[in-house]
Amino acid sequence: MRYTDLNELFSKSSSARRFYLSQSVLMQIELSKCGELIHSLQDLHEYVQKIKKYNTSVEISKMLEGNLFFDKL
Repeated sequence: MRYTDLNELFSKSSSARRFYLSQSVLMQIELSKCGELIHSLQDLHEYVQKIKKYNTSVEISKMLEGNLFFDKL
């Protein structure tokens, strides 16, 4: 079922609420930022994966920057 946004999804779906609350507080904050783009439980799961993938990419990038910095010394 499709809802208007994350807030409506929470109000109508206890499984969506449970899944959201099972996430870390930082993940919940990130999900709330894109709440108008989340219309279903599937969307919610997909956004968690997208945010995790993005965060992993940022961490890898930071590690690579650190290694490149030390290579220049």
